[in-house]
Amino acid sequence: MTSTVPDDDSDEPLRFEEQVTVEYGPVPSGAEEHHAWTGRYFHGAASRLPDGLDGLVAGDRAMLVLPTACDVDGRPSTVTIRSGSTGNGHPGRPAMPFTIGSRPEVARMLLDAANTVMLKAGCAPGEPLRVTSPFVTVAEDDGSAGSPLCRIPGVTFGFGPGSRYRMQVGVVDGRLQTCSVVWKAPGTPDEPAAQYVMAGDPRMAALFAGLPEGAGHGLVRTECNGRPTVFYGNAGSGLKGSGRPRDRRVFENFTESVSRRIGCGAGEGA
Repeated sequence: MTSTVPDDDSDEPLRFEEQVTVEYGPVPSGAEEHHAWTGRYFHGAASRLPDGLDGLVAGDRAMLVLPTACDVDGRPSTVTIRSGSTGNGHPGRPAMPFTIGSRPEVARMLLDAANTVMLKAGCAPGEPLRVTSPFVTVAEDDGSAGSPLCRIPGVTFGFGPGSRYRMQVGVVDGRLQTCSVVWKAPGTPDEPAAQYVMAGDPRMAALFAGLPEGAGHGLVRTECNGRPTVFYGNAGSGLKGSGRPRDRRVFENFTESVSRRIGCGAGEGA
């Protein structure tokens, strides 16, 4: 969708384009793109899909992991939705998310797309996927990023003076935990500068396959009560090297704290 508004500094109006992008397939194979994908769809603003569906949904983005019959070369396939708005007037404007609808509305769009894709791909289950239960919404709005981060002792960064980093604690339950840190400034995309995730559902944990593993890389796999469980942490270029006392120790503190909370070991390699 394209819209225009008058520009006080030019005879030409400012033109904005808004689009909703739907994608189907495995997660990106390149490490940098994989990290960006994880930050976008495991965002702390998103709620878990109900009714046993493996995915997350917010007002401006959503992700669903499809059944194993839809795997490609042993890798899980997903359907994703995201919004984006750009401007081509003289000030320019980076891609910015906008609210598509309420969580139930975005979830219906996501499942409609997923059911259509699975039918065309020949991997649809016997009954279409649907959501009937209410959403458990994220418990709190974002707040200033401080110490500790994500309400987890030992997850500490040196943000420096004048910091505009904001923290969003997302899902916190026995099989999923998410937290995002974003840089809040006018005209900047709301994408994570740092991201921490615990994924204890097998299909969700499988989405991290292919990333470098080990505490030094911010990815540890273990089993928790017989379930494959992933602990993941990634600091983008703006925060890399700002962990206190160091990035690896921050990730280890996250892994150890969440492991204790959910009642499993700290994870191999932690």
